[in-house]
Amino acid sequence: MKISKLAMVAAAAGLLSGGRAFAQQPAGGFYPSLYRPAADRQVAYEYESYYAGQPTPAAPEPMSPSDVPPAADYGAAMAHDHGNCCEPKCNTCCDERPRHFGAFLSGSYFWNPDDPIDRFNGPVTFNDRADELQLNQVYLYLDRAVDTGGSGWDLGGRVDALYGTDWRFTPALGFETNQDGTMDWNQDRRFYGMAIPQMYGQVGFNDLDIKVGRFYTIIGYEVVPANGNFFSTHAYTHQYGEPFTHTGVLASYALSETLALTGGFHRGWDQWEDINNDISFLGGATWTPSDVFSLAFALSTGAEDPAGEANRYVHSIVASYKIGCNLTYVFQSDIGHQEGAAGFTPGGADAEWYGINQYLLYDINDRWAVGARGEWFRDDDGFRVAGFGSPGGDFFGRGWGGSGFAGNFYEISLGLNWKFRPRVLIRNEVRWDWYDGLPGTSNVPGNGTLPYDNGSDDDQFLLGTNVVLSY
Repeated sequence: MKISKLAMVAAAAGLLSGGRAFAQQPAGGFYPSLYRPAADRQVAYEYESYYAGQPTPAAPEPMSPSDVPPAADYGAAMAHDHGNCCEPKCNTCCDERPRHFGAFLSGSYFWNPDDPIDRFNGPVTFNDRADELQLNQVYLYLDRAVDTGGSGWDLGGRVDALYGTDWRFTPALGFETNQDGTMDWNQDRRFYGMAIPQMYGQVGFNDLDIKVGRFYTIIGYEVVPANGNFFSTHAYTHQYGEPFTHTGVLASYALSETLALTGGFHRGWDQWEDINNDISFLGGATWTPSDVFSLAFALSTGAEDPAGEANRYVHSIVASYKIGCNLTYVFQSDIGHQEGAAGFTPGGADAEWYGINQYLLYDINDRWAVGARGEWFRDDDGFRVAGFGSPGGDFFGRGWGGSGFAGNFYEISLGLNWKFRPRVLIRNEVRWDWYDGLPGTSNVPGNGTLPYDNGSDDDQFLLGTNVVLSY
């Protein structure tokens, strides 16, 4: 099932240029169009919901943020800042343009009082550099969203490009990197480079949407693009427990006004060229019975080893409940399992990872919001959690295959977000991480290595700020 890079690029470009008609989608974060399939609705946290000052529409129903490939609706959300609406606070745009282009820039600085010698924040990725300015993301996208209005057909697609230090967490084997994981064409400095995390074409027919190409996963709550999350840092489940992207085919169908189904096939976790040529399954369902509650389930299963014999399974459950007008509670639980984890050896010992995330987000007014996140994540066999700053960790920090930290990771984050200007978001965050488990062994030089402060500590405190400039 080999698919060349040139063929995939051509398919995405062809669908971007075609189509019958396009209608810009409403920007309301929890009120997407009913006719947009579940896999195309919203990002993890929609900032427009508290800084745009939009009136709350009576319908359609809210949507859990977990069921979407993130960045699916960035064009719709940002279009209100571009003057594409008839009214400054309108809910439906009337400028029907065939294409949308957008961009944002994200930079951060995080202070680590331990002042680690290696300047890494242990297993905390994305904002991984201690006491150092990071240009995390210069993000560009070209989007032509599919919109059939529930009847007829339409064509569309999307291409995203990410430059900055965050590119290291989204590369696909066989595209941004070589098949063995070494650098290919896109790294220009030690920590800086480029990734193309999304490049797909879409076909829509009535309530059915089919996506072909490379796209973000539908698993989990948090997303890669910086403007899609409340917090600047990420939970362990997002960093280590879930894939970031898939290459394949994904179909979404709005079964009713409250239930949407998604299913398809992909070539593996964060892979462009499958290392075993065996396809894996990706699917889920989202249920939105009311305008205050939503529940989403998503899973991926398939062989991830070169021989195609060691299956990897992961699922996520995300529930979102709106308490009053301004307060939202989100619960997430993930479970993952890898057969033959030690070197992906068939018949070898298996590995498990699982955890619980909880979020409480409160919109003070249209410019200020506060939030809290608490997490417990267990890497039962030391298979997943690593980090660029951990001795012996690989470049991408995606797991050591049995040589990481077998134990429990906990983190508490508190955030204060300020919409300083219509296109300027400042996210302030304080975070405390701690670890309860066995010291790292195996590939780590010297036994007794701990996750934080260059391998010498079992907890870590971070205080930082992040600025997102949107265009």
